Amino acid sequence: MINKVVSFVESHINHFTKAFAKEVKKSKYLSRYKGFDEQELMKRSKTFFENLVNWLKEEMNHGEVGRYFVRIGKERYQEGFPLCEIIYALFLIKNIFWKKIREEGFLSSTLDLYIAIETLKKIYDFFDIGAFYIVRGYQEEMFQELGLMGKLTEEDLKKVFFPGSFKNDELIKKFNHKHIPFFDWKW
Repeated sequence: MINKVVSFVESHINHFTKAFAKEVKKSKYLSRYKGFDEQELMKRSKTFFENLVNWLKEEMNHGEVGRYFVRIGKERYQEGFPLCEIIYALFLIKNIFWKKIREEGFLSSTLDLYIAIETLKKIYDFFDIGAFYIVRGYQEEMFQELGLMGKLTEEDLKKVFFPGSFKNDELIKKFNHKHIPFFDWKW
């Protein structure tokens, strides 16, 4: 079943990327994304779907997926995206994906659905892991920038970044904004 899903995603990547660009332009929630041209939006979503394929093929482990999404969170922070917009874009990509699966009759029988449960779980994990790590990367980048600006005190930062925000909460106690290690979630 995973091979069937991988083939499906690979053969429909252009559809997914074009649909994402089109939906971004229509959305009232994606004003920052609307600043990009269609080609850039397609490029960004293509990278996402290529990583989904690698995840399904088990060419990426949890740590690699986490690093990919942390990088996305940090990059989007540096680009000035509101966090809610990034998460909404992830939601939009997931909806585009599931809409195409339904349209194509990919899961046309109860047997198909039964067989697909593990694959579906793996796909959902990718999106959920993505949301978690995007937020993590975004917070890490924000913490670093706020600390480097020097305008906020240690107490100010502790009011914004609660315990559990980082892999090692001792960092916030030590106010070491120069190095925040990648959060390595364990499943």
